[in-house]
Amino acid sequence: MKKRTLALFSAAVMAAAVMTGCSNNTTKTPSTEGTTEAQTTPETTEAATEAAAKESKPQLVILGGDGAGLTAAIQAVADGMSPTKILILSGTDELAADVKEKEDFINASDTAEQFEAEIEDSYELYLADTMKAGKNTNNAEMAEFLVEGAEEAKSWIEGLGIELKGVEKKDGSSVARSYTLANGGSLAEAVSDALVKKVEELKIPVKTGVTVKEIIMNEDGVVTGVKAVVDGEEKTINSIALVATDKELLPIISKLDIQLSKASDEKVTGVIVNTCAEAIDAKGETVPGLYAAGELISAGVHGDAVLAGNDLTATIVFGETAGVESAIYVSDNQEQ
Repeated sequence: MKKRTLALFSAAVMAAAVMTGCSNNTTKTPSTEGTTEAQTTPETTEAATEAAAKESKPQLVILGGDGAGLTAAIQAVADGMSPTKILILSGTDELAADVKEKEDFINASDTAEQFEAEIEDSYELYLADTMKAGKNTNNAEMAEFLVEGAEEAKSWIEGLGIELKGVEKKDGSSVARSYTLANGGSLAEAVSDALVKKVEELKIPVKTGVTVKEIIMNEDGVVTGVKAVVDGEEKTINSIALVATDKELLPIISKLDIQLSKASDEKVTGVIVNTCAEAIDAKGETVPGLYAAGELISAGVHGDAVLAGNDLTATIVFGETAGVESAIYVSDNQEQ
């Protein structure tokens, strides 16, 4: 693995965070600085979306309007993709609705707040708590990546303009490592609203009420697009990369030659990805152009049960990673 650097910006200071990734790349955490309400009314957003759809063909298609899907789209823009080259296909009308159903806190270990409070924590202890909650049925590599990326996910959320407070000890955690909304409200609702607002500000095209029919690959096993019913019409949408997040896609995606998580009765429960959020085929090779995050990979990350706070944390960790890596893949594979 190579190292990539993610620049984390706030209103007055800039800090650097380095984590394991697949490519050398410098990216910016989304910021709410410099935006104006006049630019983000529903009317102007809808008009811009329609204009963008007519003028540009997507290079990256996000199959899911959930929290992980929106996170991936936002991060892909932060990594240099034009919003007009991204298309979010949502099966539901309400974006990021799943986030509102998650716990109102996130987890992160070995943080500055823990150090100041003289709380001894580590990735190893956090991972042990995560595996224990999942009854050791988690995919170890995915669980480890969640733990290692949690602090960056915390900073990513703060980059959306959300103020957190901590640390607190929650059920299942050996020590205090959880963060809540600073004003005492619902963190889950704040994150959901912030993701939707950011997608609108960036004018990333979105289609709702979509039914995905098929993921298209060429004879070499490379993703080339998707078949879906959009606005009541079945269409073939060509793209360089896909990020799949909606768990409703499981029956379709499980038909592919990829590694899947399974329950004790062999029922398929989700998709296995590597630390680049890439789907993996039966031979252990990555599937070119196919990334996954969100509820579609939850069973692999969490196992039989979720450590309280990890659900929202994983949404950001793997959604951001899918956005970073898919944007790099698109850049490396687009026609010159």
